[in-house]
Amino acid sequence: MNDVYLDVTARYTDDCRITQIEYHFFLPYFTSALSNNNEVRIALHNTESYTLPCESSIYIEGTKTKPAEITDDILFIINGLAFLFSEMKHEINSIQIQKLANPGITTTLKKYCSYNKSNITSHHNAAWDNDNGCINLKDWFGFCEDYKHAPKLKDVKINITKIMWRIPIVKVSDKEKIKLLKVVNNQEPLICVFRPWELYEYPFLPQNTSHSWKVYLNAEVFPYDDFQCDFTKNKIGTLYHAYTEFRKSYYGHDNVAPLLSRSDFKNLSPILIVNMIRQNDNVKTPTVDLRIKIEIDTPFPVSTSVYCLILHDQIIIYICSCMRASYGV
Repeated sequence: MNDVYLDVTARYTDDCRITQIEYHFFLPYFTSALSNNNEVRIALHNTESYTLPCESSIYIEGTKTKPAEITDDILFIINGLAFLFSEMKHEINSIQIQKLANPGITTTLKKYCSYNKSNITSHHNAAWDNDNGCINLKDWFGFCEDYKHAPKLKDVKINITKIMWRIPIVKVSDKEKIKLLKVVNNQEPLICVFRPWELYEYPFLPQNTSHSWKVYLNAEVFPYDDFQCDFTKNKIGTLYHAYTEFRKSYYGHDNVAPLLSRSDFKNLSPILIVNMIRQNDNVKTPTVDLRIKIEIDTPFPVSTSVYCLILHDQIIIYICSCMRASYGV
């Protein structure tokens, strides 16, 4: 800080490399095919433009219809728009970059861990309270986040009438345009590093019991000792501490104030987080064996499902000149 105060000869920097950012809407191939079991595909073919997917969003409009005997208002659950879709994919030049299975569960787990209370107000726009909503793409895809550069409702129907991709088109100065063209002409590979979100589901747990939680990666176990938790006696200190430390280890934020309080974590969303960032990368194996051991004192209720969300590193090498992409993990 002293250097900043004493550097009286510092020069003014006029950063005009980006001259303009315009938001354009892109529609699906078939705007009328938005019902159940239809594929909604939105493509961007403007190869002369510089786009910014990390700041793009999906705009959705629709209506809710219900039988006459249901008089209560129909409201979406938390992150309700994501539950309208069974699967999402992000592709570049017809090459799949990330696939999101069961987007509702996947993004809800991620948001519970990533958000804090100050983030909630800015995400009310995605709640679809007024039959429309706008969702940031970085809330649905790890690539867009990291690479920046109640009544009986079985007869209620959700009718989507419009979906659009709102994406920023970046215009740069002539000097920057020459630099970017050199990257293409020199066939320089672009290294894209991000963390995809992979969801695994155990739809029906067996009726057995035990008492600990552990994750096994090949021959290693995480954490080294059990969490030693007991929900009946309110002994959840180690579990809640792992939850509060997520934003610090994942984003590098010093402010680790979580979205869920200790009581909400226990009663509403007890999410088990296992930090596996520190591991021996020198040991290379052809396959990765990942096992999760769950032990409890009392049997799980019938029809209990368990979801495991794995956030891991992935590297994409993109070569502009030949329009190819290769993967590395």
